[in-house]
Amino acid sequence: MANTAVIFYDHLWSVAAIALYIIFLLLLFLFGVARRHPIHIEPSVMWHLPLIHFWKTLCE
Repeated sequence: MANTAVIFYDHLWSVAAIALYIIFLLLLFLFGVARRHPIHIEPSVMWHLPLIHFWKTLCE
């Protein structure tokens, strides 16, 4: 009978590796594609203002 804790931690490491890979791809996209082609966000809702400031400073 297999130890369920070992199976769980093996599965947990694979999920963590996939999550880190996805985060790496998102950062690669943000600092690669978004810098060459700035994303212009113009929402009229007030809570989006920090997001606009973040994108403008990121794309400068």
